[in-house]
Amino acid sequence: MQRIASLVLFSLALSALVGSAWAFLPGDGDINRDYGRQYGQLDAWQVEVTFPAFPGVAAEYWLNQGRWRQEWYAGDVLAAVAVGPSPEAVRPFGEESAPPPLLMAWQAPRPVAKWMRLGATNATRSYSFDGDEPVLVFGAGPGDATSPQAWLSNDGMHILRLVLTGPRGPVTFRFSTYSLFSGYQVPHSGVIEAGDGERLEFRITWKSVRPDAAPATYSPASLTDVQCSGEPPQPLRWLALRLPSRLD
Repeated sequence: MQRIASLVLFSLALSALVGSAWAFLPGDGDINRDYGRQYGQLDAWQVEVTFPAFPGVAAEYWLNQGRWRQEWYAGDVLAAVAVGPSPEAVRPFGEESAPPPLLMAWQAPRPVAKWMRLGATNATRSYSFDGDEPVLVFGAGPGDATSPQAWLSNDGMHILRLVLTGPRGPVTFRFSTYSLFSGYQVPHSGVIEAGDGERLEFRITWKSVRPDAAPATYSPASLTDVQCSGEPPQPLRWLALRLPSRLD
């Protein structure tokens, strides 16, 4: 009886917390509409991503409506570059295909369609907490930590967590330290937790929204004269072995 009472109180508290945004579990159209109000026009950006465990290594990412370019630096030396989503457009990434830019997991101009494309079901959704923050969980019920799913903050529609299926089991992306940049609430840090128990922290420096990059930036032809020095730096191989091959 005590356990039942506790569950009832928890449900009432959760309902009160989440009621400010959605009185009931929202439908696909509600999610697309509310997310679109916050991020609908954010379909191109340029960022630099660094990794505390790998000082001196940085990845420069450009994205424009699904096309991307990434350049990896070890210090000031260009070590690897790729464009996509063509998997063969790599120079050089070793034997593995180039992993997609990790921030593409966060990018979701049409969120429901994207999450379903990445394996989440729209037949299941629930409310939960991410720390103290109430969230909507798209694609999973209470207690399910491994099915593909997206966690959205109840107040700002920020993507706080994504769980996807990778080559070595579930891959969890956690995005945090949100602040305003060029009119959008964007994350500045995060961590990837892989199914094999490995984890990778990252930091994001936002450089531009809708960068003025020529279309050729994303073309395989742009790699023809690129000169890379040395071996592709970690954690590039780490990402190639653990991330899904597509995040778009």
